[in-house]
Amino acid sequence: MKYITTFFLILTLLAACQSSQKETKAEQEESKKGPIVSLELVWQTDSVMNTPEAVRFDAENNMIYVMNMGVKPNSEKDGDGTISKLSVDGEILEKEWVTGLNSPKGANFQNGKLYVADIDELVQIDIITATVEKRYPSIDPKFLNDTDVDENGDVYFTDTGSDQVLKLVDGEVMVWQKIEGLNPNGVFVEENRVLIISYGLGEFYAFNKESGVKEILATGIKGGDGIVAIDEGYLISTWPGEIFFVPKDQRGGDATKILDTKDAGLNAADITLIPEKDLLIVPTFLGNSVSAYKINID
Repeated sequence: MKYITTFFLILTLLAACQSSQKETKAEQEESKKGPIVSLELVWQTDSVMNTPEAVRFDAENNMIYVMNMGVKPNSEKDGDGTISKLSVDGEILEKEWVTGLNSPKGANFQNGKLYVADIDELVQIDIITATVEKRYPSIDPKFLNDTDVDENGDVYFTDTGSDQVLKLVDGEVMVWQKIEGLNPNGVFVEENRVLIISYGLGEFYAFNKESGVKEILATGIKGGDGIVAIDEGYLISTWPGEIFFVPKDQRGGDATKILDTKDAGLNAADITLIPEKDLLIVPTFLGNSVSAYKINID
């Protein structure tokens, strides 16, 4: 009888151990997922924009710039592209703040200037006068797309069509990276890295600034468009109409989808962030509107 009791005691201990191991494994798997990020619609403009492809928040002037590709969203030099100004509450301040562009897309700021990717050239706009000051022709241009500026004032911009990441340094354009099949769209520059989302491959890369060596941070983001950073990681939009979250420490594996507006006919092109309000601003492209979402972290 003593042996039977001991046997059952051992079985009970083994079962408890296995249960504990399962719980620990489940907890570890849960911890790998990182924080839970969700989006809540706060405001949306009327559908009066002309194919808004990119938005940028100007913290110095507390407003949002919207790059509109035009009534006909093509890559022709038709002068149909414009830039609009919105308040942080979604009020349209100037629908045609800058006119005469062709197909403006990604943009960013540096020393009172707005640099905009426009088909085959980088356009420099003076913010005070709202006028085009300079145009920098690209190298072997196919489809210029997104733009960012680092702490040195160097302007990085992508050419999705020619698989290039380019740089404007001291007024000169140069090729920084050219990798066949890269299909780069969104670009986000950090201190030591340049982050790129591949439109065609759906892969999120980090390139070392000095060596150019790349690593894959996340996958499964087909049609990737814009990138913004929050404390917990990165939010990435896809042109078809999705937003994904990638935790800061993720190295490989699929990103987590947190929004899908495809069924509503709303794209999610090149996004921007208003940090003080925890707002993600999304241009809806064919939806001809701009939406703002509150970022919730659990």
